[in-house]
Amino acid sequence: MSRTSNADRTVFSASFRIVDGGHVVRTLRGLTREYGRSILTGKANLGYCPICERRTIFVESGPWLRDQYLCVRCRSIPRWRALIHTLNLEFPNWRELKIHESSPMGPASRKLRREAPAYSASQYLLPDVPRGSVVGNVTCQDLEALSFADNSFDLFITQDVLEHVLRPELAVKEIARVTGPGGAHVFTVPIHRGRRTLVRAIPAGSGIEHLHPPRYHGNPVDPNGSLVVREWGDDFVDFVAEHIGLQTEAHQFRDRRLGLDGEYLEVFVTRGPLRRQP
Repeated sequence: MSRTSNADRTVFSASFRIVDGGHVVRTLRGLTREYGRSILTGKANLGYCPICERRTIFVESGPWLRDQYLCVRCRSIPRWRALIHTLNLEFPNWRELKIHESSPMGPASRKLRREAPAYSASQYLLPDVPRGSVVGNVTCQDLEALSFADNSFDLFITQDVLEHVLRPELAVKEIARVTGPGGAHVFTVPIHRGRRTLVRAIPAGSGIEHLHPPRYHGNPVDPNGSLVVREWGDDFVDFVAEHIGLQTEAHQFRDRRLGLDGEYLEVFVTRGPLRRQP
């Protein structure tokens, strides 16, 4: 059994108060031992969470900040907060827009579902579930061949998805097709700066040919994970422009007041034309 120091007991036995300019703005009770140790060792800071929209404490639960720099209120990680922060900056009326998200997960997706009445979402469930079918409350969609009509959405959102798509050129074309004039694809994807894209796997007939040893990321609907198909590099934005003729903006953030710090923290915005070309 682990021991708790006197300093730890002080944190856990009393309310922990966030003080700003001499005024108590919030009281947090019942901080976990993990959070308490982070606070006591200086691996925490006060701030404002774009997802909670409240004062909070951001804690480093480990060295990999992209997944381990947490809001103690909603347990969001930096890239989720960066996505919502980008929506607030670039599309302040996002709650009024028609939004679709592919492969949602985490507090950012829950916020979108909760606050945007016209939000919808889908998961990749092929080949077990036909494209466009609904299982429970989950719709099956394939980014390479979406079943939606043209101009169906104002915003299309993906979070760390495009590195797992076998034919990403088809995916970006399909997303552009279903996003209406003046709309946008808002997304995160890890970019390995300082080198070109590494293709790890390619389609081969009805299967996959691995060019490098298989590597997987977590998948909320598949315990086996999602195969990493590409490690995108500096040429990513050019790839998108080449295949759909649209420019992509990269938004980079480093602001600990908003809990924005860590690796691969860019949020991309590919904007559609103001009007659809005939």
